[in-house]
Amino acid sequence: MHRSLTRFFSWAAATMALLAAACGGGSSSKTAPQPAAPAEPSPVVVVAAPAATEEKPPAPAAIEEKPAAPEPSPAPPPEAKPYREMALVLLDGPPGTWTGEHGNYPTPVREVWGAGDVVFAATGDEFLQSNDRGLTWRIVKIPQMAQVLSVWGTSPDEVWVGSKNVILRSTDRGVTWKTTAVPVNAYYNGFWADDKDAYAVGSDGVILHSSDRGETWQRQGESLGLRWLYGVWGTGRDVWAFGDAAPKDGSWRSTTALVHTKDRGKTWTLVNINAAPLRGICGTGDGVMHIIDSIGSIHQSKDRGKTWTKAHTFGSMELSALACRGKSEIFVGGRNRTFQHSLDGGKTWTDELAAQNMWTKLAYSMVDTIFALPSGEVFVGGEGVYSPSPTGTLFRRR
Repeated sequence: MHRSLTRFFSWAAATMALLAAACGGGSSSKTAPQPAAPAEPSPVVVVAAPAATEEKPPAPAAIEEKPAAPEPSPAPPPEAKPYREMALVLLDGPPGTWTGEHGNYPTPVREVWGAGDVVFAATGDEFLQSNDRGLTWRIVKIPQMAQVLSVWGTSPDEVWVGSKNVILRSTDRGVTWKTTAVPVNAYYNGFWADDKDAYAVGSDGVILHSSDRGETWQRQGESLGLRWLYGVWGTGRDVWAFGDAAPKDGSWRSTTALVHTKDRGKTWTLVNINAAPLRGICGTGDGVMHIIDSIGSIHQSKDRGKTWTKAHTFGSMELSALACRGKSEIFVGGRNRTFQHSLDGGKTWTDELAAQNMWTKLAYSMVDTIFALPSGEVFVGGEGVYSPSPTGTLFRRR
């Protein structure tokens, strides 16, 4: 369009020059009496406006094409969030294969629990939930809680979480949470419940019992001299809590604490066990109970916790995670990437994470939690790297 106008004005200028020469020449500044006729070519210049208008159709044509441009594929439904909106995504590998990356979460993963398709994870700063057996995770906002320390449940519908001075319960798969009234302030580190009773344990040797699903709690075992309890586990009316006790000589060094009740918490008794302070307890379907301690050993009891013997030692590193599944499957984890798996009740052990080169970064990360769904999925959570800031790790195996 610009080139056509240039040619037109060049022709108009030449025409004007010829007319000026025919009339005697002179510049446009002269005021000598000139006939008005030579000014008539100016309408020729006016014709340029229609000519320019005729050159503009390309612009309207572009406007006409606009409606055809915005035809993208339909947007996904709101509930189908793209991966970038998820807090964490783990791939679904072949059976027996671990997925996830070393240091794949911003803060350490401290505890995992799940049932059915629903899985929860407590991290250093956030609380995560998965509704697809641990493949995709989103952040759950928990009221009145800065940091979730523990999570445990009886079903996908009933879930308990604990924090500093707070215990909450959800009965709708984590959609809403209700604060329960606790009689004492503590860091609540562990839960266990059946269809009748619920127990919570924590710092300062606190043991709480509820017979009305957490509507009210009663403190128990105050005279046992307990210092810090890490967890609680039971089978039927038999329930055990474990952790550290204050030594009788008043020194700062903790001693082993294992307490037992068989009357729904009315009375608790100390259990004699020759072990370092305890860090985990579980039972397998063959009737054997297993306990890990803070100096790398696992102990077993074949008489419902009355007597205990050391079964195996995994070096001198602190063990911090223990899980049992089925008749004889056991998982153990701890400091310096310690992870062991047994399919025969603890007779033989293998380190699948090391065998599959899952620890890819130069950091002696700690395994803080292991959870095995009855249907197959297993989760290992803990630390990632330490610099420039601490991160977390969550592995998954189908």
